[in-house]
Amino acid sequence: GVFAFGDATFMGSTGAMTLVSPIVGLATTPSGNGYWLVAADGGVFAFGAPFLGSAAGLTAQPVRGIAARSTGSGYWLVGADGGIFAFGNAPFLGAAAESLPSPALGIAANPIGAGYWVLAGPEPPPVTRGSLAPPVPAASGDGRRIVYSNSMQRAWLVEQNGWVYDSYLVSGRKNYPAPGTYEVFMKWRWGSSGNLRLPYFVGFTWGDESSVGFHGIPLNPDGSPIQGDDELGDYRSHGCVRQAQGDALILWNWADFGTVVVVLP
Repeated sequence: GVFAFGDATFMGSTGAMTLVSPIVGLATTPSGNGYWLVAADGGVFAFGAPFLGSAAGLTAQPVRGIAARSTGSGYWLVGADGGIFAFGNAPFLGAAAESLPSPALGIAANPIGAGYWVLAGPEPPPVTRGSLAPPVPAASGDGRRIVYSNSMQRAWLVEQNGWVYDSYLVSGRKNYPAPGTYEVFMKWRWGSSGNLRLPYFVGFTWGDESSVGFHGIPLNPDGSPIQGDDELGDYRSHGCVRQAQGDALILWNWADFGTVVVVLP
């Protein structure tokens, strides 16, 4: 989708189209009355601007960006490997395909000449709830693991490289279970506690009377939850760690048997 602000004119978008690859860049004509969108497969979509060609089917590397020549009658595309595709009157001036230390992330044109710059760098991690959450607490171990802070009533799903896959509020029992390092040893699609059903139960230790694990907010026999999602973050449980149903499914799919669980005070 394209969103226009100030005196920029909306000329159209691919928002209503079914695309083979996502849009990864936009470049404008000098007049500002038109623009091109480029997709990761090299496809180019022109709105109020001339279509001058595309790299669709020409590259095995994903395209990372587009830059327009100042004349408005040419543009360049850059691939992840630094390869350059020139169209219209945009001249090919060189590529970085054999010299990049890391993948290309984008391209920019010289507005007063016929040149361009290629930006390269480490692949940025995707933006997720996990990357926007509070940092993983210190002294929470390393490697791929689930971190559960009892005092914060929050869980983190941490990948091997330290990237936080996801993080969200939960409802557990105060000061329970004891801080320590555990492992996932049990996975039930439906756990139970009395007449309550526990969706996506992932057990990691034993309590006073039964196993302790992560699961969706318990459901009454009629299917209604015993607490609301807006109450997550408060102590509500008798021992297990309650999650929103969507979060419970995420953890269920993410956590294999043997996944480390670190419980913090």
